[in-house]
Amino acid sequence: MKRLLILVLLVPGSLAALWAQPQQAGQYRSRQKIKPAVLDLEIRGLQQAGKQARIDYTIPYDGLVEIRLYNERQKILWQAQFVQASGENTIPFHTKSLKPGTYRVVLIYKGLAKETALVIAAQAE
Repeated sequence: MKRLLILVLLVPGSLAALWAQPQQAGQYRSRQKIKPAVLDLEIRGLQQAGKQARIDYTIPYDGLVEIRLYNERQKILWQAQFVQASGENTIPFHTKSLKPGTYRVVLIYKGLAKETALVIAAQAE
């Protein structure tokens, strides 16, 4: 009689590792580790036009993405969370209430944070 023993090992801060080991009575085989895909967040760009901006990014799996906008004093001006599909995504946001200056935009996905700068130029009157 064949049995399949599956062991899931969860380590805080990492992905689960999965081992499958077929067994027969009195017979053991070596464990084969299945390697998970690399977890990454890539910011592809940040565009600003008029009173609108958008951040383009890529995530490897469906999941919750958080965006935060900080001013020069590191105070959070705006934050939001979105459930996004894997692949290329875009988050648009308004900049009409922002004064000219440099702002920090931070994306957080599954504990991984990436950031980029948003520069709001003075409007010519």
